[in-house]
Amino acid sequence: MAQIGCPGVQLYWAQMAYPIPMHTRRSRNGLIRRFIIAVVLCIAICGVSRSRAPAEASFSSLIIHNNDGSLVQYQTYPEARAKILFPSAEAWLDGEQNTDTWGLPSPFLKKIRLLRLSDMKHRFTIVGASFGERLFIFDELFCSENAAVMNEVISATHSSPRDDAEALGLAKLYLSLSYYQLDDPAKFVAVRGSNPRPKDDSGSPRSFSDAMGVSHSPQVSHKDGVYSVDMFAYSKLGATGGPVTHWRIELADSRFNEQMAEQHRTQPVPPKDATQKNGGEKRINFTVDLMGDGRSADGAKIDLQLWSASDGPGISRNHYYYPSHEKAETRMQDFLQNAVAVLDSGPWNNAAGKQALVLQANEEKKSLFASQLYEDESSVLELSCSCLRNLLAAQSGGHTRTIH
Repeated sequence: MAQIGCPGVQLYWAQMAYPIPMHTRRSRNGLIRRFIIAVVLCIAICGVSRSRAPAEASFSSLIIHNNDGSLVQYQTYPEARAKILFPSAEAWLDGEQNTDTWGLPSPFLKKIRLLRLSDMKHRFTIVGASFGERLFIFDELFCSENAAVMNEVISATHSSPRDDAEALGLAKLYLSLSYYQLDDPAKFVAVRGSNPRPKDDSGSPRSFSDAMGVSHSPQVSHKDGVYSVDMFAYSKLGATGGPVTHWRIELADSRFNEQMAEQHRTQPVPPKDATQKNGGEKRINFTVDLMGDGRSADGAKIDLQLWSASDGPGISRNHYYYPSHEKAETRMQDFLQNAVAVLDSGPWNNAAGKQALVLQANEEKKSLFASQLYEDESSVLELSCSCLRNLLAAQSGGHTRTIH
């Protein structure tokens, strides 16, 4: 595992176990190159440390185009994230979210505007929270790294929670910004009913929700200046994500910390090694949910797989087999030309092999996802996930590490 001194951000990188079974030894130069790329991704995706004051944070200038033709300029955070998504330093305003009916602590929401932004080609939409001339951007692609951005928002607006209700409101707002595209939290946060079933009640059949503890969600505790929010939410985390996600979020004056306790699918009790906290050194467990064969319009035989993840969005794995190298090369070039951004590209395994790490846009949902691509003599392997962290973890055997 490569360790990189990137203060306060999570880096998910290890020596890759490449999925295509070609037994060639990678050169020392290749390992050094991967290490350098890891440094770049650490800076570009994670941003600056969540412990830094807003005055020290690095911002990037971004011009927002309104439908009436007017322009507004913001200083956008994180800087590197904005430059990756908006290389022209311009974006469209797709809309503003009215939160009057959300029932969250009004003092905080009155300080900020919640915006939906798209790139100039209208390929994808992300979420922004503006405060004065500053704009903080969120997206599910960056998973738990959004916590660092939320910390900057709270610091900039001086909105640390003062009671349980404000802590719960900030936690709900964070999930809406980071994972639910500004949906009203009432739509996705599981709330206990007026007559919740006691946890020790075994006298009648228990529903899936009862087994998961949803009927006792949400709960807030306060100790030594730290608010701990424990709640369940109905999942929108990727194509293979489960229906219920258990979140634990800690808030204090100096930090905002997300912990996805576990993600539940069909079994009421997940495996012990699948209930990992979203932070620290851990292993994300991947399980194959579906396997099948298919055919593409350009004549490839496709090996199709869907993997679920114990911590967040799952992985789709499509392996395209072609009768010629030219067909495989065309497929690879199509991926690269249609990508929103290419984070890494270069040779792989031998003279004919190529690899690339790209960001793509879902045309239907206007959402972002990451793909790792591998091309050999006559095939292309595509691994895709709506969370970059999980994609990198899948390639490195599920291991992740927090680097301080």
